[in-house]
Amino acid sequence: MVVFRQAATSAITGIGLWLFFTVFYQIVVNLILRSLLPDPSQLTQEQAISYNNVALNILRISPNQLYADAVTTLLMPSVRSLGPLTMEQMAGAIPSPLPFTQSLMVVWPQFCGLLAVMTCCFALAYYLFMRREIRS
Repeated sequence: MVVFRQAATSAITGIGLWLFFTVFYQIVVNLILRSLLPDPSQLTQEQAISYNNVALNILRISPNQLYADAVTTLLMPSVRSLGPLTMEQMAGAIPSPLPFTQSLMVVWPQFCGLLAVMTCCFALAYYLFMRREIRS
């Protein structure tokens, strides 16, 4: 009820944004990447890793992707990275599950991103609410 006057409009907008980021954002990003970037099957290994990093960074704008990355890493301790790894990077790794603190270190950027998005949304809603209340 902060941005819109009707509670139903606010609820429908919130549900619509959630649905967009949950279902359609990944589809839209993949369509745009396929049209703008070259076909990944014809790239070298370095170019394919770069392609995957670009795709993951764009997908990580979505809070749904950040949450999925964080939950996957915390609940499955065998996950060591949230991006593509080469054999050289895995050469010295010990094949055992990561402790919780190490898993938390892997997902710390995702956790901070979710916290930052939540804080910004709250600050914007508070600002709009206070502006509307001061006017009336």
